[in-house]
Amino acid sequence: MQLTALRCLPVAAQERQERMETSPEITFEQIRERAYDIWERNHRLDGLEIEFWLMAERELKAERDRKQA
Repeated sequence: MQLTALRCLPVAAQERQERMETSPEITFEQIRERAYDIWERNHRLDGLEIEFWLMAERELKAERDRKQA
């Protein structure tokens, strides 16, 4: 499954940040958007969808934990 299939409409970075600040829960949508960003930063390499997804989860959890500390 390619990340391009997961991407629908882009959400403004400010909107994403607001969602992160108002809810400690990390949503599927947030992970999907971050995984897509990681995929793009890595020159859109195919075959690493799971790795990018897991990396996105880790990044978002780390950001959330820093904010809650």
